Amino acid sequence: MKQILIVLALLYTTIGQVHAQVRLLDFAPPTGDTLGYSKIRCVYEQYVLEDTVNPQKKPVKNQMYLQIGEQVSKYMSCFEFQSDSLMADDYKKKNNVDIVEAIQSGRYGKVTEKYDKIQLYKNFPEHKNTIRNRIAGDNYIYQEDIVKPQWRIENEKATVLGYSCIKATTTFCGRNYMAWFTPDIPVSDGPWKFTGLPGLILRVYDDKGQVTFECTQILKVGWKDPIVKPKENRNTIKTSKEDFYKQLKRYCDNPTGVANSNTRVTTTATRRILPRMPYNPIERIE
Repeated sequence: MKQILIVLALLYTTIGQVHAQVRLLDFAPPTGDTLGYSKIRCVYEQYVLEDTVNPQKKPVKNQMYLQIGEQVSKYMSCFEFQSDSLMADDYKKKNNVDIVEAIQSGRYGKVTEKYDKIQLYKNFPEHKNTIRNRIAGDNYIYQEDIVKPQWRIENEKATVLGYSCIKATTTFCGRNYMAWFTPDIPVSDGPWKFTGLPGLILRVYDDKGQVTFECTQILKVGWKDPIVKPKENRNTIKTSKEDFYKQLKRYCDNPTGVANSNTRVTTTATRRILPRMPYNPIERIE
């Protein structure tokens, strides 16, 4: 269902005049495995400067969720989280809505081409991260060993979101970072892959001003808030981290060629000549 949502969103944002009668109940509802339940849900604003060549370009802003459970946590875009939940609710209530009209009206949130597609499952399976991401309509999934940043706790303090925080620094995934964590929330977690401090990380940014994560809301969950991992399907490509980033680089260099080579998704949007895209992922892979 997520595949259909993205393809139709591309149709609307690129050609605008196409309307296909695609009904929600014609498809199976989103399904997944519940890995646990979160005790804290945080909202982060994530900024990434994608285009480092043109200084007038501003960082791309994405709103992200972090669900923190007893054993597993999940980091993903608020848009995907909310759209999945709303579609599942529509399906459960048998609201047989036209998906194209729903997207156009904003029923499932505002669709843009610039939101982070990552779904990061920390400590799943145990001692590993599982990463789901998407390139040109294909869902990729890979696992990696958990590598915690080697933090150096400093003497500086600051207040972030009303919490007293302590500064820490590290070099991690090819960048030099400064982080602010609060011992008042004693969970060793944070946005993206940041863990390993004696408190929740509320703010972290790199020394070049290209990547920033800022916590804007913390919810102490008093209900069952499931941490769900979607089931794999025929459009899921199992890969390695290295091969995923190679494919991402190929797509940024030649989006038209990569999109048109995808036999699973073919639309008017992919047949357009798409310009080369800047390549500056958060994680630097040599």
